[in-house]
Amino acid sequence: YGYIFNFISFENATSNFLIPFKYLNYFLNDSWFLLKIFLNLIYILIIYISYKIYLKINLNNSLFIFYSFCFFPTLFFYSSIMTKDLFILFYILISFYFFQKLNTKLNLKNSRNILIIFFSLFLIMTIRVWMAPLILLSMFFPLVFCYIVKRTILFNKFLFLFLTIFLF
Repeated sequence: YGYIFNFISFENATSNFLIPFKYLNYFLNDSWFLLKIFLNLIYILIIYISYKIYLKINLNNSLFIFYSFCFFPTLFFYSSIMTKDLFILFYILISFYFFQKLNTKLNLKNSRNILIIFFSLFLIMTIRVWMAPLILLSMFFPLVFCYIVKRTILFNKFLFLFLTIFLF
């Protein structure tokens, strides 16, 4: 289960991944079957959050899309064995779900969402160190791009027109 006194070590990600399983085994009474059920519950949460993100992007509530999330073969594979990728996907989906819930106002609900995003990025960083900064950049660059485009449209319509014609 890894070295217990190194709870969070960025040098040994496998130890960071296995230590929570040690506590889960204690809680689940050393049952491999109950651990598999727990991993399948995380898989169900991944499907649910993925579908909620899809509904935020596209308002078409379709059972076909829901079943395509459910029967995606890669997720079946990751839910059947104990891998880091199942938890990485879960934390990524949580961070993007709460990122979509952000708005431009500074209030308590936004600060809670930002806190959840950074906590999930921290958990990603404990398992895969290089992945959390890339996810943070993937959240940051669209905001900057949207801000620049809005400022360009508002203050200089001719420059915006020139850039769109030039790009296309």
